[in-house]
Amino acid sequence: MNRMREPHYVVWDKEKIEAYWNVWGNLKPVSPWFGEKACGWMVEELRALTNKYFDGKKVKILDCGFGAGYLLGELSKRGFDCYGIDLSSERVHKAQLDHPNITFKVGSTTSTNFGDSFFDIVITTQTIEHFLDEDLQASFKEFSRIMAKRGLLFITTRFEEDLSREYKVCPDCHAIFRHSQHLQSFDFKRIKDLFNQVGIEAVILKRSRCRNNLKGVIPGRVKLLRLMDPILYRIFGAYLDERMGKYLYAVGRKFQ
Repeated sequence: MNRMREPHYVVWDKEKIEAYWNVWGNLKPVSPWFGEKACGWMVEELRALTNKYFDGKKVKILDCGFGAGYLLGELSKRGFDCYGIDLSSERVHKAQLDHPNITFKVGSTTSTNFGDSFFDIVITTQTIEHFLDEDLQASFKEFSRIMAKRGLLFITTRFEEDLSREYKVCPDCHAIFRHSQHLQSFDFKRIKDLFNQVGIEAVILKRSRCRNNLKGVIPGRVKLLRLMDPILYRIFGAYLDERMGKYLYAVGRKFQ
């Protein structure tokens, strides 16, 4: 038997991760990417944070692992000074073509090649769960280094994901790997500890659906309910997040 067809667990390294996302990033998903599905919610949150912590001034923002660049495109339209880094050179090239007014670079979260205190806000959404063990703490140190004094770190990731489940098998080579190359699982304590280790204080730490509407909760979304959605969300949104939110949403502020 060909050894490559024997069942085996994938041992991830930086080269494999980059190659995986070069392929995956060119596929059209069944549903939109997270950055598109949650874009409205993230834009609202970031505008509120900017008004609260930066008096509404134009801020410099970095998205680490920007996906298709959709979120940065929407933030740029609203006056944010936007930058993005990603491991995948193909995704960087495509995003730059789609959004020529935004600076995209091939880069690692452990070595972004930006100067100290360069950004007001650093974003990483649905990204840290893909980090290798040896890169996790180093990435948070890098986030803190490039954040300005009293800058913000904006994070979403899966909430308490069970990494013993959702394995996939390649039918060609019989490689076994976790759902979407997930390597890390997070709860409130782990995120808070990672923040504290690099001089960042958690100012938001909660479970969330990362949505600013009730889509997916009300079957059919009939017209009347759709018109009432903003009011209903204000009443029930926090409850639904706590009960149904599968994401961990955290914002940290650099001590100094």
